[in-house]
Amino acid sequence: GIRYDHNSITGSFTSPSLGATYRFGEDSILRASVARGFTIPPLSWTSGGGLFFNPNPSLKPEKVWSYQAGVESTALRYLWAKTTVFRHEIKDVLTPSNGLFINSGSSRRQGIEFEAETVPVYNLSCRSGFAYVDINPATVDGSAGIYTWNIGFKYDDKKSFRAQLFGHYV
Repeated sequence: GIRYDHNSITGSFTSPSLGATYRFGEDSILRASVARGFTIPPLSWTSGGGLFFNPNPSLKPEKVWSYQAGVESTALRYLWAKTTVFRHEIKDVLTPSNGLFINSGSSRRQGIEFEAETVPVYNLSCRSGFAYVDINPATVDGSAGIYTWNIGFKYDDKKSFRAQLFGHYV
């Protein structure tokens, strides 16, 4: 695919992407993708300012090349599972500095994600996930690695009642 964006603050940006999936076996797939993307700075960072920072009209969007690969399967009878590895190479990183935001070089973020969900048993299923992101160089606040945990329970009788309880830990 290809996407073209244009705005009057930061100009234009073209984002190509390519992805492929391969089904192996009856219940498993491999997937891979590469894509170019961007993050436009919020309007308040370029022209509005705020209580604790000044606007910077010369800010450019962050530019990223993203690479991902993974496998997804229902080979285990009562469990859906998915694993993804990723790498994001970012240029013109948006960083706070001396009361304003600036573009400050490049960054690499890479990691792995795991997800799993059970099939419903008596209308109740469980979902969990884990992600780790390695950030190089570390963020302004010193974070070099971020761990995220998710767990949740879902009840759905498919007729009259549905309830979900999810937790998220970073």
